[in-house]
Amino acid sequence: MTFYEKNAWFCFFALLIVYVPYFAYSFVDPSASFPLYFAAVAMLMIVLALFHAANAVFSPRSRKTGPNPPKDERDAGIEINSAKFAGIVLSVVVTFWIFAALIGLAALISHAMPLRAEPMKNLASVKIPVIPVLIGFHVLFAGFVVANLAYYASIIRGYRRCS
Repeated sequence: MTFYEKNAWFCFFALLIVYVPYFAYSFVDPSASFPLYFAAVAMLMIVLALFHAANAVFSPRSRKTGPNPPKDERDAGIEINSAKFAGIVLSVVVTFWIFAALIGLAALISHAMPLRAEPMKNLASVKIPVIPVLIGFHVLFAGFVVANLAYYASIIRGYRRCS
């Protein structure tokens, strides 16, 4: 396995290991998960930094070329295609999230304001419950994590197809 393929495998599994428990807990209790959010991000940063350091030390090619071996055309092509795929996944997730948020907001406004002959003049009087907002935050963040998982899975697939 190449240096970059090992990085992709580890990043993929690190994202799963750190964020699956985070999302399992945050969707059960969205209001208590903000400290857990910062802990998960910090844990992911520490795990990835340790792995990247170990990968650079123990990769034979990196001893000759430095901590990050230069990318060849195959590495660059795989990374570009993977970034495009992850961008598509992210744009689909964010688009669906926006539609869901707009539908939820429309339902909230229609529930908060009874039918009237005159149009609403002040949306500031509509109160938005906190729990749906927190769930929306976690769903959007899950979309970013899914896009990263798609990126690393696409890199792994690219290396597997080439070898």
